[in-house]
Amino acid sequence: MSRVGKFFVLGTCLVAPCLRTWYLTMERIVKVQGSRGAISKVLLDQGLFAPCFIVLFISSASTLNGLSPKEIQINLKRDYPEILLTNWKLWPATQLANFYFVPFQHRILVVNIVALVWNTYLAFKTNQPTS
Repeated sequence: MSRVGKFFVLGTCLVAPCLRTWYLTMERIVKVQGSRGAISKVLLDQGLFAPCFIVLFISSASTLNGLSPKEIQINLKRDYPEILLTNWKLWPATQLANFYFVPFQHRILVVNIVALVWNTYLAFKTNQPTS
């Protein structure tokens, strides 16, 4: 399967359903509006969802690349810290603006636009051979 095909599968079977469910869950959990609500959502998103989702994403992408469970574990140990730190350089500011300024029905669209850059980075990082 080509890299484009793998990312299509990841996007439609993993990313889209997870993001939709997560955004709906955050709307139910965080009742506060305005800046306090936006900050609360960023803290939940980047403190809870992102660290877990990155593990799920790396594992899924590595599985689609045909890696064994041991190779996936090696990749996670090697790449996870860097990917998480890079995530925190991009997404908190993006999400703060997203949660504060963008109406709920358009938030996933904003994430998808920024994700074009993010996914390019992830495609590179998850396609590295194990060492």
